[in-house]
Amino acid sequence: MTDSGLDKINLTSENKSQRHLSGALRQRRDFMFVQHNGVRQVMAHFILQAAVKPASTASQSAFSYRTGVTASKKVGNAVARNRAKRRMRALFSKLESDHAPSGTDYVLVARHSLVQAAWTELLADFSIAAKRIHKKLIKTATQE
Repeated sequence: MTDSGLDKINLTSENKSQRHLSGALRQRRDFMFVQHNGVRQVMAHFILQAAVKPASTASQSAFSYRTGVTASKKVGNAVARNRAKRRMRALFSKLESDHAPSGTDYVLVARHSLVQAAWTELLADFSIAAKRIHKKLIKTATQE
C-alpha cells in the first residue's frame, strides 16, 4: 500500500473519531461544572445532573446539548461499570433534543442498582427525571 493510501485511511478514521467525541463531555472540568453549577434529580438507579453552559462557550458548540456518563467502583467491577455506561448512553439516545434547552450539559451518574434494573424501568425513570430536570432548569433560569 502506498503512503497516500495510508493517509486516506488515517484521515477517515480521525474524522469518525472526531464525530464520535462531539456532543460528549470528556474533560473533568466539564463534569465538575455540571456538578457544582447545575441541578440534579436523584432517581432509584441513577442521578441526572444538568447545567446550562455560559453563553461564550455555548456558541462554540454545534450541538444543542452535550452528555456525559460516569460509573464509580461502587457500581461494581469493570464489566459492570462498562455495562452501566452503555445503558446510560442508550438512555441519552432517547433524550429528545426538542425538550433540551440549548447549551445544556447533562451527566448521568450510575448507582449500583442500574446494572440489574429492567430496561423498561430505566426508560420510565429517565423520562420522569428529564422532565423534572427541565423544570428545575427553567426555574433557576427565571430566578437569575
